[in-house]
Amino acid sequence: MHELIGDMLGVSREGVSGEASKLQAAGLIRYSRGLVKVVDRAGLERLVSECFGVVKKEYERLLPRITHDMHEPKHPLNSNSATGIETNEI
Repeated sequence: MHELIGDMLGVSREGVSGEASKLQAAGLIRYSRGLVKVVDRAGLERLVSECFGVVKKEYERLLPRITHDMHEPKHPLNSNSATGIETNEI
C-alpha cells in the first residue's frame, strides 16, 4: 500500500510510511493491512489548508464523471477499491 501511494506521489515508501504514522498518531487516519481509512476529514483538511480545495476542484474539472460516481454511497462490504483507501464521507 505505501509503495503504491509513494509511486503515485513520486516519493519513497519510507516517506509515505513515516507521514502515515504521523497522521495516524494525530487521529486523522487509521491504516492496517492495505486499508487506509480517513477518520477525521475536517482535521485532515485543516492540516493541508487550501491545497485540498485546489486539488479537489481541479480533479472535478478534469474527471467530472468519476468524481460524481465517488459520491454515490457504497456499502462497505461491496467496496472493490484497487487502492484500499476509504473515507467516511466524500
